[in-house]
Amino acid sequence: MHAAHRNARGLDAAALTGLAAGALAGLAIVELGSRATDRAPYYVAVFGSLAVAAVIAFTRREPLRFVFLTLVAGFPLASALVPPGKLGLTAFELASLLLALGILWVKLVAQQRIVIFPTGSLCASWVLLLVCVAFSQDVLVSLRATISLVALHAFFLSAYAELRRGSGFERLVVLLCVATLIVGVGLFIDHWTHLNLSMRGSNLNQQTYVGGLEIWRAGGFFQDPQRAGAYLAAVVSFLLVLAVRKRFPTGPTGWLVWATVVIGAAGLSLTISRGAIAAFVGVSSVVLLMFNRWRATTKIALVTCLALAGFAVALLPVRSWDRVLPAALTGRFEHTAEELDIRQSIWLDTADMFADHPLVGVGPGAFRPYLIATRPGRTGYYGIGAGTDPDYVPDQPESGYLKVVYEGGIAGALALLLLVGDVLRRALAALRAPDPSPEVRTELIAALGGLATLAATFVTLFTVSDPRVAAVFALLCAFVLNRSSRPITAARQPDGP
Repeated sequence: MHAAHRNARGLDAAALTGLAAGALAGLAIVELGSRATDRAPYYVAVFGSLAVAAVIAFTRREPLRFVFLTLVAGFPLASALVPPGKLGLTAFELASLLLALGILWVKLVAQQRIVIFPTGSLCASWVLLLVCVAFSQDVLVSLRATISLVALHAFFLSAYAELRRGSGFERLVVLLCVATLIVGVGLFIDHWTHLNLSMRGSNLNQQTYVGGLEIWRAGGFFQDPQRAGAYLAAVVSFLLVLAVRKRFPTGPTGWLVWATVVIGAAGLSLTISRGAIAAFVGVSSVVLLMFNRWRATTKIALVTCLALAGFAVALLPVRSWDRVLPAALTGRFEHTAEELDIRQSIWLDTADMFADHPLVGVGPGAFRPYLIATRPGRTGYYGIGAGTDPDYVPDQPESGYLKVVYEGGIAGALALLLLVGDVLRRALAALRAPDPSPEVRTELIAALGGLATLAATFVTLFTVSDPRVAAVFALLCAFVLNRSSRPITAARQPDGP
């Protein structure tokens, strides 16, 4: 029995080593066959990093697990393009696709028991997605988008498997904290030096002008500051609940979580992402207020005070905040109404995608190709990028929800509702279970807080187009699934606030 297991593991490592070597060799041939440019050092660095990671991974007893844990710790660089970059394949997608191939090998060849679809809702969502791909207006683009989702699914399965191990939750929280601390420091570097660290160049959203005031929005390791804001808002919301409810009351892990919350919140302010900042403040406040052991009268009194304070703040002119908040932040919020009008114009102008294809949409990832095909010659949409990219054609309608509806139609919207609804149902059922342990309750509340924050940022942008934001979504769903599919009762310990 043990010998057979060791042989199977050896075959797994040999097969995965061959797959990784083949992928690296193919990329190297493509690069060596082209002329060296100023990006050559970057290519060499990427190839070198991949080679070193592959060598280390396949000397481990569990190479797939090592790749997954390294991927979480390497979130800051996960969006770097794999050379030569023509396919738009990121380091996250490459590593996750290797995870997917490894999972299939272990299941089909080594014949180990692995559940590909842990829930029925996940399987149903995939079926609906494949229907949308089959009827896409641009099948090749939709297939490319599907590859990204396959990679994300493999990441989710790896996270779920890690959580089933002893101290799996603690291990993932530590790695997430380390990655987020690096992201936060990167935002400060970008803010001070105006140097984007994403290795993909700066984004047209980074430098804007509001009322004649130049505003630099730090992105750090993210090309787009809005997606950096969404990542930090969700992660810091999750960690803040863990910290306040004392999930790690003693030891270095608790200090690491608090340090990440402080650095992450400060870095979030540098992105000057109004949606992300508002989502973080609003959702965190509501979650911490709802899920505590205060008396009902105390909650009512606090809510009343907060409502009155909010009403008083709303009556104050925006200029009164100039001495309290940075001018860049107040300037952005001052022009919220104008930019909302622009977003509404985009939403209405692109609504024909759903009107003409209501059932399955135009196809996953086909928003931009459909615009180009139906509006030939049109560029510079709504004045976005007028100063930096006059040929700009958007790839999303400035709303994640509308992108799902436009590209997936009713089927795509139903797939998302099935997935998210099932996660929410499981979380609430686990919270209502008789006498849940404080640790379980805290983890579920924190995960729900992070998911709610992501949902809020999704209103104004398709934030999950960045693989790290999508990975955070997968991690939070895995946290919920892990705690809702195992016994969750334990001896009652003093709960959080």
